[in-house]
Amino acid sequence: MPPEEEGLASTAGRPRLRPPRPDEVEIINYFAYSIGISPSAIYVSIAVLEVPGARYQDIFDVPGWSLEATGPTGAFSAGFYIGYIEGGRFKPGLPLAWRLSRLCGIALQCHEVDEFGEKVFLYGKPVYEDHVRAWAPGVSVVLGPRGDPLGWGRPEDKAKKGGRLLAPIADLGWYLRRGG
Repeated sequence: MPPEEEGLASTAGRPRLRPPRPDEVEIINYFAYSIGISPSAIYVSIAVLEVPGARYQDIFDVPGWSLEATGPTGAFSAGFYIGYIEGGRFKPGLPLAWRLSRLCGIALQCHEVDEFGEKVFLYGKPVYEDHVRAWAPGVSVVLGPRGDPLGWGRPEDKAKKGGRLLAPIADLGWYLRRGG
């Protein structure tokens, strides 16, 4: 077996970082445009963590040289974690909320909750509209009363009662509830 194939064979069945496919880049770009920002605010150079048999692929923003440096070693991660792709959709990660929170009110509309809303949101529960200080259309970063990012949320209509609520998609409390 030639040496270049030998290296690839040694990582068969193991997690590895790889460059993204065009459809994966398109999914991430679609997400960026859907929240009203340029993809360059999310990433410079993408790497995909491919795990055999996994339901989703983790996505990292990595310096171009680091992916080349790892080669077919079976590295589990590199760079800045931005989220994952599952079922053809990009799901933003909590570190990406931190990265994008600096754009809130400048290039990105963000949700903002009061102190009670912050507590409710961090428990992974929907925040009712009387505790939401600012709304954004669709999925966006959720900020606490002091401007710190709490996670990702989206507005939803309340059933039967009318009005709106802010539903959590990903929140920092998840680490405590499920051990992330």
